[in-house]
Amino acid sequence: MNGDTTMTAAEASPEAEAPGLRAHAALIVLGLVNMFNYMDRTVFSVLLESIKSELLLSDAQMGILGGLAYAAFYAIFGLTVGWMADRYHRVRIISTCLAVWSLASIFCGLARSFLQLFFARLSLGAGEAGCIPSAHSIIGDCFPPQRRALAISVFTGIGLIGTLIGLTASGVLLERVGWRNVFILFGLPGLALALLLPLLLKEPVRGRFERTGLPTRSPPLIQAIRSVLAVRTARRLLIATTLYYCIFGAWVWVPTYYLRAYDISAAQFSTLGGLCLGIGSIVGIIVGGILVNALIGRNRLWEFWFPALTALLTAPLFLLVYLTENIAASYVFLFLGATAVGLGMGPSLACMHIVTEHRVRATAIALVAFFTSIFGYGLTPVVIGLLSDGFGAWFSVDVATSLRWAMLCPLLLSIAAALMYFVASRSAHQDEVN
Repeated sequence: MNGDTTMTAAEASPEAEAPGLRAHAALIVLGLVNMFNYMDRTVFSVLLESIKSELLLSDAQMGILGGLAYAAFYAIFGLTVGWMADRYHRVRIISTCLAVWSLASIFCGLARSFLQLFFARLSLGAGEAGCIPSAHSIIGDCFPPQRRALAISVFTGIGLIGTLIGLTASGVLLERVGWRNVFILFGLPGLALALLLPLLLKEPVRGRFERTGLPTRSPPLIQAIRSVLAVRTARRLLIATTLYYCIFGAWVWVPTYYLRAYDISAAQFSTLGGLCLGIGSIVGIIVGGILVNALIGRNRLWEFWFPALTALLTAPLFLLVYLTENIAASYVFLFLGATAVGLGMGPSLACMHIVTEHRVRATAIALVAFFTSIFGYGLTPVVIGLLSDGFGAWFSVDVATSLRWAMLCPLLLSIAAALMYFVASRSAHQDEVN
C-alpha cells in the first residue's frame, strides 16, 4: 500500500456537513462486511462437537481452536492493521482483510488435523483483525460525536445478523452437507464482497468532525499506543471492555452445552437456541444504541454508565441459563441474556471515541480488540475447556455437568466490568477530546 492519498480535515472545508445519504450508505456497507465477520467467527461454535468427534479432540483442544488459535493472530495483527488504518487507505485494508478471512474459512473446511485447523483459525483471526478498527475509524469520520453511539450500534447490529446466520443456518447445513462444506459455503460470499467493496465504499475525509487545532497525522505505532495508554480513562476502558467481552468468549461453548445438557442435535439448537442468541443480540444492540443516543443528550457519561448497567444485568440472566433444568425456560433466559449483552455493545466501544483523538482512534480500537481477543475470545474458551476437562476428572461428573460448572466461572467478570465502567466515567470529563 502506498501512503494515504485522502484529504485530512485541514484540507477539507472547515464547515463539516452533517452525515447525509453517503454516510448512511457507508454505514450499511460496513455493517455488511461486519456481518460476514461475525458469521465466519460464529459458525465454529455450532460445528464444534462434530469437529471434535471426527478429529478425536479433547475439550481443551477445542477451546484452543475456538479461542486462542483465532484470537492470538486477531490480537497481533489487529494492532498493526489498526495503526495502518490511521495512516493508509482504510477501504483497501478492509477489502484485503475480508478476502483473507474468507479464504481462511474455506481452508477450515479442508483441514484434516488439529494442526491444520489451528493454522486455518490463525489465518481467520489475522484477516478479521482489520475489520473493526478500520470500520470504526471510517464511522468516526462519517458521523459527529453525538451520533456515533447509534452509528456504531447499527454497525454492530448488522454484524450480529451474521451471528444469527452463523448460529441458525450452520446447524441446518451441518446435517445436510457436513461441517467441512459448511465452512466452505460460509467463506465463498465474502470473497465476492471483497472484490466489490472498493466500488461500494469511498474513503471519507479524516478528522472531519474533530476539534480544530489537533494534529492530523498519525504517529508511529509505538508512539500511537503510548498516546492511547497515556490517557487514564482509556486505560480503564481497556480493562472494562476486556472483562465485558469475556462473556462472548464463553458463547463459543453455548451450543455444545445445550447439545450435552439436553441431548439435542445441532440443528435443533440452531432452530431455537441460535435464534435466541442471534435475535436477542440484534434487538439489544439496536435498542441500546437508540436509548444511549437519547440519554447522552442529558449526560454524555451515559455512554459509560449504560454498559456498566447491562454488564450487571448479564450475570444473573446467564446464571439462570445454566442452572435452569427446563430447556424452554433456559431458552427464554438465553434470549434475555443475549439482549442484555447486546444493549451495552455499542456504547462499550463508542465511549473510547470520546477520549481518543481521530489520528489514533483506529489504534485505540485495535488495542481494545487486542485485549478482548487475548482474554475474551482467546483465553476464556480455553479456560472453560480446561475447567470442563478438570471438573470431569476431579469430581467424576458427566460432560454436561462439568461444562455447566465451567460456564458459570466467567460470569463474575461481568460484575467486574460494570465496576470498571463506573470507575472510567469518573475521569471522562478530564480526558474528553471530542
